[in-house]
Amino acid sequence: VSYVDQTGETQQVDPGASGAAPWSWSIWQRPDGAPDANTASNMSISNTGPSNCGEVAAASAITALGAGCVVQIGDGAVKVNSRYQGPDLAEYLAARSVAGCTAAQLIEGVGTLSGGAVEAKFF
Repeated sequence: VSYVDQTGETQQVDPGASGAAPWSWSIWQRPDGAPDANTASNMSISNTGPSNCGEVAAASAITALGAGCVVQIGDGAVKVNSRYQGPDLAEYLAARSVAGCTAAQLIEGVGTLSGGAVEAKFF
């Protein structure tokens, strides 16, 4: 697996190398080379609240990279615009259009969650 480190150099990571997280190979493939979505799913973090899928996705990606999170999920590392929870359908639908987080909020949150160990970019 290739990635660009903080100095801008391309690095290679072998998920099967000694010292790699024991589950790291399973995020990409089974030992026979086939994709293993079940194990990847098991390593993912569950949603912690309404409209919080962006923060959870960021934390799952950080975990998959083996960096780990230094901030508790749900503590606001990624700014989340919570959706309306009341009975009015019009208010609910209007709130859904701004619920969640923006790309910029995700990028900032990845840095916060990882303590600066992971840099996010959108292309």
